[in-house]
Amino acid sequence: MINQPDELVIEQKQKLLSQHRRNLNYLEQQAAQYGLNVPLEIHNALVAEQDKVTALERDLAASGIAPQPKSSWQALVIDPDSNWRQIIVDKINELGGGAIEGQTVPAAEQADTLTHCAVAIVGVNPQTQNDPSIREWIKAVVKLSHNLPLILLATWEDRDTPIALRQALRESKINVIPTTIFKETFDGYWFSRVLHQILIT
Repeated sequence: MINQPDELVIEQKQKLLSQHRRNLNYLEQQAAQYGLNVPLEIHNALVAEQDKVTALERDLAASGIAPQPKSSWQALVIDPDSNWRQIIVDKINELGGGAIEGQTVPAAEQADTLTHCAVAIVGVNPQTQNDPSIREWIKAVVKLSHNLPLILLATWEDRDTPIALRQALRESKINVIPTTIFKETFDGYWFSRVLHQILIT
């Protein structure tokens, strides 16, 4: 039987392994954008993260603990607010998924990063309602919707943007009805249920 201090060490190592796997996944997505011309700093960071993942997996195996399996599904998480990205990524990890995260919707040439994603979770910036670039943002999200189910994270202040996005999806004849979740009333359990429903359909 494993004693209490050892259990805490193992739990910490499993958390670190999940974090380094997320880092590795992010760096792999970054490297994929450069093809064979990966910048040296990204290459070195990839090697370092891979070494950390391998070392943690080896440590856990030496303790008789099978490391947690790699994520079976991924979500694209886009929000300019890093705190909200972290909240969503933590929930995704709790559900056994992985995340590709960023501040803005990926450009068309980065569409290959979506290949393994099951859902896109896109935050609506409070400034977008009066921002003339909202049309470009909506176009980018509409293109995203050709490939992925959508969850929109909005604030009450910017509640008109999800409505405009739904209209744009209808006009583009895209049969996707995004789920809107308001940040002010965010509930982790409800969010998990919405994600689960998307994953099983």
